[in-house]
Amino acid sequence: MFGTEREQAAFPFTLQYAVKNLSGPFIGYIGNKFGLRCTTVLGCLLSSVSLAACFLVKDILSFTILWGIAFGVGFGLSTMLIPKILQLYFPKSFNLVQGIFLSGGSIGSFVFPAVGEYLLLTYGTSGTFLILSGFVLHSVPLAMLLECQETITKIGSHVEVQEKGEILELTKDLTTLEEENGSKFVCRLNSEDIYSKKHYPVEDAKSGMIDVFSLPNSNFDKNYTGLKDCRSTDSVKSQHKNAESGLDAPLKRNEHLAEHECQTKVVSKDSNPDSMENVNFSIKKSLKYHAENMSQGSFNFISRNFKVFFDPAYILVCISMSFLLVPISVLYTIMVDTWRDKGVSEDVTILMTFAIAGLVGRLGFGFLSDLKCTSPLSMYALTSVICGLVMIGFPWLHGFYAMVVFFAVVGVLMGGIMVTPTGVIRDYIEKENLTMAFSSRNVLFGLLTLAQPPVIGYFRETLQSYDGLFYFYGSGCTFGAVIALCVPMAARYRDKKKQEERSCAKFCPKH
Repeated sequence: MFGTEREQAAFPFTLQYAVKNLSGPFIGYIGNKFGLRCTTVLGCLLSSVSLAACFLVKDILSFTILWGIAFGVGFGLSTMLIPKILQLYFPKSFNLVQGIFLSGGSIGSFVFPAVGEYLLLTYGTSGTFLILSGFVLHSVPLAMLLECQETITKIGSHVEVQEKGEILELTKDLTTLEEENGSKFVCRLNSEDIYSKKHYPVEDAKSGMIDVFSLPNSNFDKNYTGLKDCRSTDSVKSQHKNAESGLDAPLKRNEHLAEHECQTKVVSKDSNPDSMENVNFSIKKSLKYHAENMSQGSFNFISRNFKVFFDPAYILVCISMSFLLVPISVLYTIMVDTWRDKGVSEDVTILMTFAIAGLVGRLGFGFLSDLKCTSPLSMYALTSVICGLVMIGFPWLHGFYAMVVFFAVVGVLMGGIMVTPTGVIRDYIEKENLTMAFSSRNVLFGLLTLAQPPVIGYFRETLQSYDGLFYFYGSGCTFGAVIALCVPMAARYRDKKKQEERSCAKFCPKH
């Protein structure tokens, strides 16, 4: 390509993959700041523009910048937040739809080689990039169809309320009843409600009071009155909420917000839309912003976005994923050389077997995870251990049929390894941190991909064999499974520590 050697021509593709994964924290920040739809549309546009610009490229440096960096960032913006979007749209079948999403790569491996070869022969390299840009541009209107959820975000000296969804489902989760000073506090809200909340659980709201002392950065009291008519969520189907826009006003130091009236319409499953019952409630907030809090508003917003990187459970998930995704990436790179070194030349048959097995693994493990017969973590650890042991045994395999069986088994297992980690993140990471957690899950893996070429070159050129590479990465898969099994303990430690901090903040005297 562009008259360069093989190593130089391959570098932009390695860089693009690394940039996509390393830009995860930036993508998560943009997603929290501007919303999932805006971020996805921006990524689709940037990807299309960078591909179109490759039409004008005449040297490897320009191609590296456009493909390796610009397209890498655009590709990340458009795809790294997909798990979060799927989790919002398909909460009950998240793992299956995640498998369907990832299956696009397997299906594309059947179609794109033939299409790509035809485009290159017919239109050349520059023309192919221009046509691919048109293909990618079709994703922009599709991304615009995404609906964003309601978000409530405090930035600097403003409290911004953005109503981005009108229908809010009521569910029965998060129903905590506590006694304090002779009063009953019902429906204690968790910290995700102050940032983004789609479900507002209400159960037995007899006293009409909601305790929100556990909300972060909340030195205010919040009382809900008039909820006595909403006894249980068993018969509640939907809620239409219309909030006043007074919360958009800038807040000055030590200023108290006035009382804001909201109206909630509760619809029973058994009732018709004409017989809706109105439930009025008021929210009275007393927000006191000191000078130091006002000056640190932007810092608090940034620290709130990146606090997931201090979560021990999330750190273990990222380490475990890096130990498992690197072997997958390496195997994709060296697979043809591995069976040719063993005297097998039926490339097409083995490649097709591997692609079909990957498709089966992604769909199958996603479906099994949603059946609740076992947890995504257990499935993730099991597939990782088996995959590691199979890779360690590869050097002893010889012959065509042995290669077919090996890549069929590994393809299915790797499909499961690619699907289940997002389910683990959803189960063990706090909900308010999911956007950043999903987008940044491959950051460590992105760093390690930069070391792949020299590692592969060492085993290939120096040791003249890939056997040691299979031993090395097979052991890494097994070790990654062990790390994954420690995630629940880390999550319990995190929750216990946060509970202690809440108790201290509640009962310790304030100075």
